[in-house]
Amino acid sequence: MSAGRRRTAPAAALFLSLAVLVLLGAVPAGAQEVDVPAGSDITVTEQVAPSAAPCLPALFALRNAPIDTPTSFTLRIEVTAPLCDPVRAAGVVYEMPGKGVAWPQTLLERRDVTLQQPGIVEVSFAKGCTPAQFDVITGGSPPTVSPTGPWHGPLLFPVDTGTAMQYWGDGPACPAPVIPEFPFPAAAVVIAVGVSGFALLRLRRRVVPA
Repeated sequence: MSAGRRRTAPAAALFLSLAVLVLLGAVPAGAQEVDVPAGSDITVTEQVAPSAAPCLPALFALRNAPIDTPTSFTLRIEVTAPLCDPVRAAGVVYEMPGKGVAWPQTLLERRDVTLQQPGIVEVSFAKGCTPAQFDVITGGSPPTVSPTGPWHGPLLFPVDTGTAMQYWGDGPACPAPVIPEFPFPAAAVVIAVGVSGFALLRLRRRVVPA
């Protein structure tokens, strides 16, 4: 009887050890958090890297790397040390009039994100077929902005304009712009008027006053 118990105990211990390893592997440290509400054009991905380093002001602890692809624009924010004061930022999408006209802009979406713990935060904007400006800002985001009217808060990296993008809605999945055709009768009328005007001008130049 005692021998049977001795044979069973190692098997039970092995099973328990494997279960613990599986549970630990299911929750990796620094796992990414993806925040994508339904219908959103902004994705916020966070990967925390706990650190015992002393805190730093945001000016010395934040780095960035813009990533531009045919389908998205992403601002990759690296928090290199704990921030002494949290930074409350937001990704915003403002619709532009388009066809080369950037202003005024109308707010389409805002997604808030708080920066404080070391790690990587990515704010990604999906490129659709709507002309839009993509910014990561601090501060407010009025419904409408323009150079001569209200303006949103400063960029998270104010001196780096490469962290923002004006996208003109010309992605690979968007239809090509339609160029209106000029009807042939109308073209004939315009040409005839032009020729007549030119001929009349030449005749007037030839007339010599008496």
